[in-house]
Amino acid sequence: MSFLSNTKNKVSTGDRFIDLFPTPRFLEMPAPGLAFDSNSIRIVEFNKTRKGLVIKNYGQETIPPGAISDGDITDPTNLINLLKEVKKKYGLNHVRCALPEEKSYLFRGRVPKTSSVAELRTSVEFIIEENVPLSVSEAVFDYFVIEDPSLETNDTLDVAVSVVPRDLVESYVSILNSAGLSPLHFEIESQAIAKAVVKKGDKTPYLLINLFDRKIGIYVVSQEAIQFASTLPLTERPERKGEKIESEGEKQMTSKTSPIDIDIPIEEVKSETNKIISYWNSQSERLGSDKIPIETAVLSGKGADSKKLSRDLSFLNMKIRAADVWTNAFSLEDYIPSLPKNESLEYVVAVGLAIPNRPRS
Repeated sequence: MSFLSNTKNKVSTGDRFIDLFPTPRFLEMPAPGLAFDSNSIRIVEFNKTRKGLVIKNYGQETIPPGAISDGDITDPTNLINLLKEVKKKYGLNHVRCALPEEKSYLFRGRVPKTSSVAELRTSVEFIIEENVPLSVSEAVFDYFVIEDPSLETNDTLDVAVSVVPRDLVESYVSILNSAGLSPLHFEIESQAIAKAVVKKGDKTPYLLINLFDRKIGIYVVSQEAIQFASTLPLTERPERKGEKIESEGEKQMTSKTSPIDIDIPIEEVKSETNKIISYWNSQSERLGSDKIPIETAVLSGKGADSKKLSRDLSFLNMKIRAADVWTNAFSLEDYIPSLPKNESLEYVVAVGLAIPNRPRS
């Protein structure tokens, strides 16, 4: 699921960005992933070779304090200046960007089965205002048809719908354009994470937990779509020590970095995950689908490979593992990137963004 934009045009009222493109080939166009966090911007760029994707470039830059607050751009001037430097340093032009989870709405709905994409889009529009506090005129949205055999009927389809405020999208487009960058593609953070860590074609439900700079993202992905998303504040994060790697060809760190022990608000996480799992179970009952339990939690973000974090999350009674962010990019049996595994966990959003989408049928 993705939001796309012809960046020279303003976002149309109630439109999906994909409607502004004359050809789906832009979906497959390689472009760097640009992921904003409260304290940093992370960049990942792939080269497409005959054997598949390989890393061309990556890096992390510090965002001026207060430039982004809770997903809102609060200091556009300093952020534009930083993006101009990033553009020059990394040779960026077209980019794929993330939109903040806390500003988005995700829901699952049921619509009449139609014979055309246009009719299906109209049906999705009809259920938006029933599920989010935005009118269609204030929203930019996309949807994903959930292919669940237990739900298949002759006259309805189940869809996972993502909605973001139109003015939020326009603010990100404006900032990027002002820095000389052209966004080809936007995705909500949870969608980019799922695209990076869940093997394409794997319809199994997973609990995804990502540690951002100042928040924790908790998501349920199933049938290759985000079914539920929640964020919790994370007030302080320890900083990693060591030299930053910026490109595939540059010298790697001279000293190995060990996993970081992360302190999370365990009671809040426990309460939120209990709500999410209850929601997941109730959704199965409401929609009449086969109830498939969530058996695995996949962790990403800074310190996601910490043994302490795994111990703290043992209350989940699930298999807990650190993500492989390269799952849909390349096999580690065929290609070893210079970005160490523990650091790659911090780049999960940028990795998901940089993996090209396939055109919608």
